[in-house]
Amino acid sequence: MRTCPPLGHSWDSDGTCTRCSARKPAESADVKVTVPADPDAPAVTLPAESRLALENAVLTAKDRALLADGIPITIRLEVTDADDTVPEADALAVADALAGMPDYALGQYLDVSLFKTVGLGGQKAPIADAGTKQITLQLAVPEALQAAERTFRIIRVHEGAADVLDDLDSDPATITFRTSLFSTYAIVYTDGPAATDEPAPTDEPAATDEPAATDDPAPTATRPPRPCPRPGPPIPTARPRPATRRRCCPGRC
Repeated sequence: MRTCPPLGHSWDSDGTCTRCSARKPAESADVKVTVPADPDAPAVTLPAESRLALENAVLTAKDRALLADGIPITIRLEVTDADDTVPEADALAVADALAGMPDYALGQYLDVSLFKTVGLGGQKAPIADAGTKQITLQLAVPEALQAAERTFRIIRVHEGAADVLDDLDSDPATITFRTSLFSTYAIVYTDGPAATDEPAPTDEPAATDEPAATDDPAPTATRPPRPCPRPGPPIPTARPRPATRRRCCPGRC
């Protein structure tokens, strides 16, 4: 840069010094990370550490040189509803993954895409893979999928391969997961009480040492009827003795 008088440079609207015709040096531009909202998709929260991870994953040495020259760069994360636009192959991959998760059901398909734009009005270039940089995303559970005792997971389909991602937080209103791939995602869920060491309640009565009460009277022991005796020979009885005449005078009558 040319040296100007003690008064210093005087820049015009084009960035040229009116005293020495030097060009004004470019100021470093900032990286802008945006997450636009889709009314049909869950709200997305991108923590500060994830924004920095995105910059480190996306920006090349050339990009940083452009930033130093004052060329702005925008990183755009888009999460949109894909229930009607999911590729058939990705839907089949999700179905195959769900086949191994018999207690889970499909909630919603999402398209999670990452783009980089260099310069004002530059072309939006897609980025499918962030390499080794893991990005933490937090989704708000859609109102239509909210329910008590419901557990969520994420199925990610990238280049035909399906991976199941666990929810990393304990908040039932959000789903937090880490990823470095950007393509088709599916929210899946299961209903039921949280697992505990206590046995689940049942409708069967607890076993006791006492017999269960019933409406029927308790059976009583009865003696079997005695068989009727068979007719046998008549019981003998004493024969009546014949009447004897009393003699009034022995030897005479």
